[in-house]
Amino acid sequence: MVQSYKPEGEGQVKNKIIAKRGNTYIPLNIKNIAVFYSVDRLIFAIDFSGKKFIIDKCLTEIEEVVNTRNFFRVNRSVIVNSDAIKEFKVIEYGKIVIHLASPEWMKGDIQVSQYTAPNFREWIASL
Repeated sequence: MVQSYKPEGEGQVKNKIIAKRGNTYIPLNIKNIAVFYSVDRLIFAIDFSGKKFIIDKCLTEIEEVVNTRNFFRVNRSVIVNSDAIKEFKVIEYGKIVIHLASPEWMKGDIQVSQYTAPNFREWIASL
């Protein structure tokens, strides 16, 4: 008899996420991920060593399984690990720009909207 895996509950925090490299699937330890981001409907994860992986989930699904104590959805296309943040600064209208510990991980600035900025500041202060 084949036993199938049934998750205990949807939306629970997980320790691993499945990444894809070519036709190979790799279980990644979520705590080793610096940032998840989306480009042209593809979702990428970058680990702290700078390796890039494709994730077969949308950012909303990822947001549901990562620990919100360590990860924050800063905008529509980025979820960042608190350990990946080098610094952040407030810019016009209360928006925030985040600089990652390694600028090679992502091109361009990571911006937090003025609407999300108070939640970001509250989250970062609670760490």
